[in-house]
Amino acid sequence: DGSLALESIKYDNTLFDCGLEKENEKFCSDVVRYYKTEVTAEIFFVENRFDKLVLNSAFSPLVYWDLQLNLRKDGYGLISIKIGNSFFDVEKKLLQSSPDAVDKKLITFLNSQPLSVPRILVWRHKSESLSQSKTVIMASDSSRIRIELREFDGN
Repeated sequence: DGSLALESIKYDNTLFDCGLEKENEKFCSDVVRYYKTEVTAEIFFVENRFDKLVLNSAFSPLVYWDLQLNLRKDGYGLISIKIGNSFFDVEKKLLQSSPDAVDKKLITFLNSQPLSVPRILVWRHKSESLSQSKTVIMASDSSRIRIELREFDGN
């Protein structure tokens, strides 16, 4: 069906060099599908090594929720959320309460502000340790959604 998981987008052969300064530093795509969700992709390299993958989309509530579902499909778990000036640390709350209690508080927190209020959701791949983790930052406001994947190797 032409849809891609997050890791697959990095290797999509429809990418084109769109770096303004140097070749092979930034690659872009026309519209690609992250599962069923249409996004554009940008891939950045530093010294010929993968640095980050950025997915962009216009904001809509459907895309907002679909992108979160896609991240969960790819094995990512939410670790913190900032909505406006309010912050929710999932990992810290899990040290203090049961997963069910944290889920309920998280849902209340997520629904406490309209979706148009700027949000930053930080995700970590569930199979990764803290020293070697794949972290995704999903930022949204009333006009766009941006997902940024960085891979850290602990160095």
